[in-house]
Amino acid sequence: MTQDILKKDDHYMNERKFMDHSNEVLLKRNKISRFFFIILGTIFVGWGVAGIFLPLVPTTPFLLLAAACYARGSVRFYNWLLNNKYLGSYIKDWRTGRGIPLHAKIITCLLIAVAFGYSIIFVVHSPIFEVALILLAIGMSLYIVTRPTRRISNKDGG
Repeated sequence: MTQDILKKDDHYMNERKFMDHSNEVLLKRNKISRFFFIILGTIFVGWGVAGIFLPLVPTTPFLLLAAACYARGSVRFYNWLLNNKYLGSYIKDWRTGRGIPLHAKIITCLLIAVAFGYSIIFVVHSPIFEVALILLAIGMSLYIVTRPTRRISNKDGG
């Protein structure tokens, strides 16, 4: 029985191999800067994880920011994030151009419309700023809509 468990563990370890991404890291020389980037990256990871569970919070942008911060702060944290079973796939999907799931595009564009619409109607009272916000909202929405749409297969959970 113990041998069966060991075989399963070996099989699992062979399927998920650690990849060293240290060639992608551009560490800052200053230790204080590196510490700052690690803290900031950890905050972004927290927000990214929250985005997995909260439908109105984006996941991928926060994880991309976390990866960028870790790439300047710590090889160990950067490797951990990209090799993480759950979080690494968001970054890898973005980098390989697999795109954004359709439901995420729809939710994001709706949130942009609601947030900017509220600001334009209730907060901003200058026509110049209202036009600027409208243009910014259109630009952000167009950027999201024009990114590749990821098709979710049964393997991905859809």
